[in-house]
Amino acid sequence: MKRLFLAFAVPALVVTSPALAGISKNSRVPAGAALLIGGSTPKGIDIDGQNRSKVPVEMSVESDGERRFVRTLAPRERFVQYIRADETIVLRNLSDGERATIYWHVSGYSKQANPRIEPTAP
Repeated sequence: MKRLFLAFAVPALVVTSPALAGISKNSRVPAGAALLIGGSTPKGIDIDGQNRSKVPVEMSVESDGERRFVRTLAPRERFVQYIRADETIVLRNLSDGERATIYWHVSGYSKQANPRIEPTAP
C-alpha cells in the first residue's frame, strides 16, 4: 500500500512544484536608481516586500509609459502591491548617496517577473 501511495504522490509533487515556485530576492539599488519588476507576465501578479535600507524608497506603477505614484516607503516598511500583466512596479531609491536594499517576493509567474535596475530617473 505504501508503494502504491508513493507511486502516485511523488509524481504529483513533481508536476505541481513549478506552479507553486516563487522567487524571493534582496535587490541592491544604487542611489537615484530604481528596481523595476513586471511588465511581461501573462496575468497580474502580487509583489510583496520590504524596504530593508536606511533610506526612503518611492513606489510607483508604470503603465503605457506613464508612472503613477503609489507611496513612499520608509526604512523597514513593508508593502504588498498587485500589478496587471501590462504594468511594472517601480521602486526608486530616493537617496543621493546611499544604496537601498529592497526585499521582494513574487509567487506566480516568477520566471517572467523580469527584475531589472533602471540607472537614472527618466
